[in-house]
Amino acid sequence: MRIAMMGSGAIGGYLRVRLARSGEDISFIARGAHLQTIRERGLRLLSPLGDVELPGAYATANPGDVGTVDLIVFAVKLYDGEAAAASMLPMVGPQTRVLTLQNGIDSMDMLSRLVPRHQVVGGATYISSFLEAPGMIRQVSGVTQIYAGGTGDPVIDQLRSACVRAEGVDLSVVEDIGPILWKKFVRLSAFSGGTSLMRAGIGKIMADPESQKFMEQLRDEGIAVAAAEGHPMPPDFSEETAGLFGALPSSRDFASIPITLRGGPTLPISGCSRGAQMRPSSVPRTVFALTRILRATTIRSWGGRSMPLVGTRMLSKRSAIRRRVDPAQSAISPPRSRDWVVSRKPAT
Repeated sequence: MRIAMMGSGAIGGYLRVRLARSGEDISFIARGAHLQTIRERGLRLLSPLGDVELPGAYATANPGDVGTVDLIVFAVKLYDGEAAAASMLPMVGPQTRVLTLQNGIDSMDMLSRLVPRHQVVGGATYISSFLEAPGMIRQVSGVTQIYAGGTGDPVIDQLRSACVRAEGVDLSVVEDIGPILWKKFVRLSAFSGGTSLMRAGIGKIMADPESQKFMEQLRDEGIAVAAAEGHPMPPDFSEETAGLFGALPSSRDFASIPITLRGGPTLPISGCSRGAQMRPSSVPRTVFALTRILRATTIRSWGGRSMPLVGTRMLSKRSAIRRRVDPAQSAISPPRSRDWVVSRKPAT
């Protein structure tokens, strides 16, 4: 099977290294210093499951160089999604499947504007990794779980077989990926927004009573939005989420946005922010209030472009606020202002 990794960073790069043992024909689509390093020295994975080096991996910045493939793993950051989707088209044939592992709930709809809907497969990953340096990916927990829709799809079945032959990829194929995407959406909205806003790991946040209450409000408001959109969370969701937050290792108990704030090239406004922002249902008052407070606060990316910092921008369409949420369920009681004021010196 011919596979193309559209995006070779934290997730795409991880999968490429792991799947090398499967014997499949896999190409990288990468760019910049990361691409140059892969070409010159290969790709290195630092992992608690064992470090792996992958020399001689094929990588290019031009999808047209690859040609038609059987499977595209779409793992680019959300701010690059539409441009990447357009550029991948030379690799798409009539039987190609596009498996999107982007965060959020709108990736399949976005891709379906360019690729026939039946060729787009939704997925979610719980692998915790990040791009530490060009050509180097660090995995910080032993979780290797990926979910994909497409039960009975021959291409996804081949991918599952490849994951079995490889090590470090636990792929589960489900009939309906929707509930899994929504559960991750709600969790990541609170997790990403809270750790970014307070510049702290979830462990420290949950240890403080005020901050813990704030995180619970973000979670509960996300639950309310999901329910208003016809995707209610299961009864044990809140308890399960608290357990997941508490089980995260201290080395990785924050989202990717805080890493970017410490020195990344571009601020990724969370897909968990973007997805619900345009939805015509209820909007959390807490998130909306923080959006207003932080609207004047900007950070400057390495490219010199000013960008608003609001990982919690999720769900902030003013005209729809509280359309279907009881105001009594959305009382605002955020941490003290000194705990979550955001600042960063502009890059020079």
